[in-house]
Amino acid sequence: MTDLTLSTDSFTQYNAVDIISPYMCSLARDNYLRHVMPVAGRKNASVDDKITGEANVGKVAARYDLDPYSLAVEQRRSEKVRGEVARLAKELPETILELGAFHPLFSLGLDARKNKYLAQCLLLLEASPEADGENTMEMLVTAGTAEIFHDQIKLFVRNLHDLHQQDAKSGVKVSLVECIDWHHVFAYMNLPGKVKAQVDDVAKMFMLA
Repeated sequence: MTDLTLSTDSFTQYNAVDIISPYMCSLARDNYLRHVMPVAGRKNASVDDKITGEANVGKVAARYDLDPYSLAVEQRRSEKVRGEVARLAKELPETILELGAFHPLFSLGLDARKNKYLAQCLLLLEASPEADGENTMEMLVTAGTAEIFHDQIKLFVRNLHDLHQQDAKSGVKVSLVECIDWHHVFAYMNLPGKVKAQVDDVAKMFMLA
């Protein structure tokens, strides 16, 4: 679940087929974020009577001299950009009360092309210039095409591809494996013991390949 704003299309589109329901997700979200966002029926002195959420995204992003989509590889490795990224990292917790569920720590599956602060924060996943490729982050993401998190997972992967594919040394390498219709975990749960072990072995070989 990479979108705690609960706003993507598949969140309701696949309600009838996913083992997890939007209602369960909304309860979990409200409990998880109860201290950093307004929740109906609960008092919260930290955010009550304050504007929080999406309306503040542009204001927060404007604090940093970072335009992730226009930065060339050489600029990303510059001392100026690394300094801005370091400042953003240090101040990351301070922005939670301003953004609530729209904060990048909670919703990496929002559209980073429309959320500049999310795009800026995704720069934090890059290895430092001194790492020389040794500490490049590599991700394998799996998703079922009929699960309620499908489109937000795809958006998260697209965000990373957009921002990191141009830099082989320090960028993030990410691959997405989509399982048609079934949720990738739920399908495995329905297999008997020995068969499941055999399928696990095949899946590992496929993913490694």
